[in-house]
Amino acid sequence: MLPVLRFTSVSSLWRPLASLRHGAPLLCLPHSARQAHPGRRHYASKSKSSKHKLPKNAPAGSSHGSDDAPVTAVISKHKHHAGEVVDELIPGTRGAESDPIAIELTKVESKMKTVVDWYKREVGNMETRGSGRVTPALLDGVRISSEGGGGGVKLEEVATVGVREGNVLVVTLFDESMMKPVKTALQSDRYAFVPQTVDQRTIRIPIPRPTAEAREELVKAARRLAEDARIKIRAAREAGNKAFKAQGISDKRDPSFDKCQKLTTDYVAEIDKIVTNVRKTLLG
Repeated sequence: MLPVLRFTSVSSLWRPLASLRHGAPLLCLPHSARQAHPGRRHYASKSKSSKHKLPKNAPAGSSHGSDDAPVTAVISKHKHHAGEVVDELIPGTRGAESDPIAIELTKVESKMKTVVDWYKREVGNMETRGSGRVTPALLDGVRISSEGGGGGVKLEEVATVGVREGNVLVVTLFDESMMKPVKTALQSDRYAFVPQTVDQRTIRIPIPRPTAEAREELVKAARRLAEDARIKIRAAREAGNKAFKAQGISDKRDPSFDKCQKLTTDYVAEIDKIVTNVRKTLLG
C-alpha cells in the first residue's frame, strides 16, 4: 500500500520561513512532537559562550597564537547570524604604548609643557599688576609654608581673598596661626607686596597704580623667571637623554636624541616668545 501523503497549507509554511529570515532557524522536530504542541514555535538555542573569531584574511596558524603576529585587544563586536554577539580579534602591531623610547619622549614633553604652563600663569599675574587691574588672581602664585617661604600650600587653601575700594586686596585667614607665614610669603622678593595687619585673621594689601619703574621691574622679574623655566626645560631634556642611555642607546646621532633636542628647542622658543610679548604689553 502506498503511504498517505500529508499536505500543508501555504500559510503554515510561511511562519517558519519568516523565522529563518530573522535569524532564528526552526528546529527539525518529528511530526508527532509538533502535533503534541500545535501552537508552539521551536527555535534554535543560542550558545552562551562568546567565541573569538579571526578574520578570513588572518595568516595561517594564527588561531594557535604566535609572537610574530601580536593580537590587539577586542576592538569590534558584531551579531552572529543567529543573533549571538561575538568578539572579533584583529591582528595588530606593537604601538607607542609598548615602545620605551616613545614613552620616555612623552614624559619629557609632558615635563616641558608643565614648565611652560607655569610660566604663562606667572607672567599673566605680572601683566595684571602692570595694567593696574586689581583682582584676587594677583595672589594665585603665592605659596605658604610653615617656615614662611615658598613651595608650600596655595594661599587659597589657608585664606580667602577679596577686593575692596577698587585697589585693596583683603586676605582673611582661616586660622590665625597662619598670620606670620602668610605675611612672610607676601613680603618675599618674588611678590614684594606690603601687607598690613587689620586684626588676628585679616590682612590688607594696597595695590598702587603701576609706575613706569614698577613696570620695568615686572619685566625684569619675568626675565628671571624665564631663565628658571629654560633651566627646567633643559633638565627635562637631560633626564630623557639619561633614560635613552639606560635603554642601551649611546650613539648621539640616534633619532631619539634628535627628537628630545627638538622638543627642547621648541619649548625654549615658546618661553622666549612669552618674554617678548610681556615686554611689549608692559613697556609698549
